[in-house]
Amino acid sequence: MFKRILVPLDGSELAEKALPLAQSIAQSSNAAIRLVQVVSRLPELEAGRTGGSIQVAQLERDAARQLVEGRITRGKEYVGHVAAQLEKAGIEVLVYDGTEISRKGEGGPTCLTRPLAREQ
Repeated sequence: MFKRILVPLDGSELAEKALPLAQSIAQSSNAAIRLVQVVSRLPELEAGRTGGSIQVAQLERDAARQLVEGRITRGKEYVGHVAAQLEKAGIEVLVYDGTEISRKGEGGPTCLTRPLAREQ
């Protein structure tokens, strides 16, 4: 029935609720699960727009970048843990991070360009 199931994970309770259903479908149809790490880059995009000095704007951008990098690191750990649990249940899992989603024109996210390599 299904060959691959795409599950976006941002660490929210709502995203977590999709996992049992995805696991059930994957097990019943021998499908693989593709996990996508979703991290908001909004702080990075909004930093430096306060109209302050160049130095203040740079400090804001640096702080926002560090915030996003921390979210990415924690997100990778979280998604890795979820992947390990699914693999223990006998499900094939591939993990992607949010940077793997490419945009084509103005049509929005259109494809996953390549899987992240994970240490076995």
